[in-house]
Amino acid sequence: MSSSTTKSMVGHVRFLGYTTEAVEPKNPNEKQIFVARHPQKNNIVFFELFPSFTMFRVNLTTERKFSPQMDSFINKANKAFSLSKMYYEIEADTAILRIEAVYTGEYVKECFGAFLEMFISEQNLIYQLEGFSDIFLGKD
Repeated sequence: MSSSTTKSMVGHVRFLGYTTEAVEPKNPNEKQIFVARHPQKNNIVFFELFPSFTMFRVNLTTERKFSPQMDSFINKANKAFSLSKMYYEIEADTAILRIEAVYTGEYVKECFGAFLEMFISEQNLIYQLEGFSDIFLGKD
């Protein structure tokens, strides 16, 4: 069951051109997850961690193998971020970059709009940082 805050967030991202899907929990201990897809922007997953704390996450997958330059790039990105944090996980020899931010409080249109704008802006920032293409998109 989603809260009025997450319902309002779903409406807000739909207004911005995302399609949304609610993924129902498989057991009572899991959270309901919302998936927001956009034709030109990164897809966003969000869910309520606790009342008044909503986690937003973007997952970017690369076929590149792990390299120490990934650590250096992640540190550089995190230094450049004001709102988000970035990390990676290795699953089956695939690096998955994760960008996360937590919205706190009840939904307020102006506040949530500013939060989402900064979250998307920081995602776009990583593509401009030196080394992104070579480290994550280049050939091994």
